[in-house]
Amino acid sequence: MDTDVSSVRSRPRRRVRLAGAAALVVALVAPVAACAGTNEPAEPGVTTPATVTSAPASPSPSGQGGGTAPRSRSAADQLADFFSAATRMDADLRDAAKRINGGVRRDVIVLEPATVAAVRAIQPSRLLGTIPGGMDRELLRSAMLLYSVLVSRRDAMDRVVEFAPSAPLPRAGSDAQDLVTCLGNGGPAARRFAGDLAAMRTLASSSKPIAVAKRDSRATAEVAVRAAYIDVLNGGCDSCGGGVLTRLLPVVWKGQGRLDGTVGGVQFEAAFTAGSGWKVSLNAC
Repeated sequence: MDTDVSSVRSRPRRRVRLAGAAALVVALVAPVAACAGTNEPAEPGVTTPATVTSAPASPSPSGQGGGTAPRSRSAADQLADFFSAATRMDADLRDAAKRINGGVRRDVIVLEPATVAAVRAIQPSRLLGTIPGGMDRELLRSAMLLYSVLVSRRDAMDRVVEFAPSAPLPRAGSDAQDLVTCLGNGGPAARRFAGDLAAMRTLASSSKPIAVAKRDSRATAEVAVRAAYIDVLNGGCDSCGGGVLTRLLPVVWKGQGRLDGTVGGVQFEAAFTAGSGWKVSLNAC
């Protein structure tokens, strides 16, 4: 089995079709803590489409893509920006979760403008510019795991933005119940973030410097392809978080017709432009 996926709960309108039963393990999780009567903060922005633009920058310590700088003592030096950005995003997600929980009342859920703005501002795709192509498999697995953890939490908050125009939401209404269910999808990812980050830091510190791939290489494209899969798993096809990938799905390049390959059995098309990097479209939903 290629991956472990935490629950993806969403409204019963459309199901995410990203991989067969042999590739995805789905387990249900509890709803948001604030609405379930516990003291644990909820950790769950608008649903993302099945077309995702991802442009890893393939940075090196010197700021140039391709190769490594002589002063890099380990991969951790080259991933410092990624670690910093991931840590800041974790703090932003926790702040947004507290704001959301603060709007839970006995009979309604209030979505304050500041809460909605805080959720909108969190964009995990910005992390991709700090994930270089050319990492070894275990380091790549760790990076994509952390990316999926953050995307899961952010997309679990999707309904906050979607339902804001209708707020306050009656607690007994279907929108409030859907919001609570989606927010609960982010809890497992929030609880594992610190451990996954620490594990990747340790791995990177003991790994030799990364031979950073060029921006137009397949190694860099692979990061974009994997990120696109994670984005659609969590935010496409009406899903709302919960997809945490602990293993690398197989990426197979075919280069025929419009579809350039498959990731986890799902067809994708990838195209590179010098200005924006790799654009990846998944044939999902």
